[in-house]
Amino acid sequence: RVSRPVADRLCQRALREGRHLLEVARADAEVTKHLKKEELEALFEPQSQFGAAPAMIERVLADWATARETAF
Repeated sequence: RVSRPVADRLCQRALREGRHLLEVARADAEVTKHLKKEELEALFEPQSQFGAAPAMIERVLADWATARETAF
């Protein structure tokens, strides 16, 4: 894993240089020592960031439906 200070340094550099964070991370030796190219790119895929969201949405909707049924 990449540490928080490394992530902060990369973000600051990306902002300062007007570059995409992925581009900056790809060029960083410390990052590439710990993450393969595919692993790094996966961190920037929006689809991979959904995590448990679909299950949580289903649970909330089920709870709402149950609450609605018992309210009437």
